[in-house]
Amino acid sequence: MKLSIYRLKIRVANEINDKSYTFTDTAILRFYRGRQSDEEKAFKALGRHLQWRKENNVDEIASDTSKFEEEMNSGKIVVDGFDHHGHPSIFIYARKHNKHKRDLEQMRLLIIYTLETILKKANPAEERILYALI
Repeated sequence: MKLSIYRLKIRVANEINDKSYTFTDTAILRFYRGRQSDEEKAFKALGRHLQWRKENNVDEIASDTSKFEEEMNSGKIVVDGFDHHGHPSIFIYARKHNKHKRDLEQMRLLIIYTLETILKKANPAEERILYALI
């Protein structure tokens, strides 16, 4: 398995050549396992993931939170602290979400921003988080 992860990492670096985002070994392993250990499928999925990041300007979202400030201040999603294993914690308060009074684009940006924020706090060797739907 380690050899497959190494080959995928080299292939992504050589063939996709996208310097804006670097996959951790753990992330590559997640894509590899998620494709039933098929290197070719994992490679294509990694490429699609990088394309999705570009199309959604993931790396720029945090620099302008005013685009989703209303949703961010609603208290629907709170990133707060760590669990007893040291995994960052996210709390989602479903009762604060009103499907009739929300902006889908703001909600999309908030979700991407929150996931990026919490993954940065996670141990790169694990990339595990705790989320609680309340």
